[in-house]
Amino acid sequence: MQSLSDKEIIKKFKTYCSKEHINTSNILAITIQLNRSTKCTSFIIDFDNEKLLKAYTLENDGKTVDKYAGSFSISYHANLPRLDESAPAQVDAPGSAPFCCHNLVPFKPTRTARDSVFADLLSGQGNHPDIVYEVKAQVDNGPMISTRYFKVLSSKIKEIDRDNNTNKIHSFKNYKCPTHNRFYGIDLYSTREGSNYHHMRASPFEKRDMEVLDSFFKEFDI
Repeated sequence: MQSLSDKEIIKKFKTYCSKEHINTSNILAITIQLNRSTKCTSFIIDFDNEKLLKAYTLENDGKTVDKYAGSFSISYHANLPRLDESAPAQVDAPGSAPFCCHNLVPFKPTRTARDSVFADLLSGQGNHPDIVYEVKAQVDNGPMISTRYFKVLSSKIKEIDRDNNTNKIHSFKNYKCPTHNRFYGIDLYSTREGSNYHHMRASPFEKRDMEVLDSFFKEFDI
């Protein structure tokens, strides 16, 4: 597995987009998943400024493209408009609550089989010892704030360190706080053994898996 700098990653994605006739104006959000596995990688590329972004608030506007190519499932949204980078970056202190307040509103809500699991994190109720919540916070349409991990145990929310021995569950929710101008993305992980073969959609947050990315570039001879 080769080590790539950000500029090398951007250059390789630009080559891939040229081959596939994908627009490289403005910003591209792309998620690449190894077929029949939970392994995936997500990047948000600002081609004009030649930099990788940590997060981008994706609208569910029907312009996301999903396709299968070789050993991979690919989901991308091209030509996204520029973010508001004037918003100040902030930091959530370890040990603080997962969210800024209780005034969150769902962003582009979709029903899932695990709606009650998400609701329990928001309310701080329930008991889910096999579930890890990944909570990513950003200034709405602005810079990334934090990525943190939580469990709900006996109606108490406990922040934990990242656990790499988990499997991603194909369920996510996004929320906004209009009071504090924040955007939250919540993903679920299971501590049980298992696989998720569902096709993952373009993610609003960067997730680097260089093993998947390296295999992807090699398969497409980039």
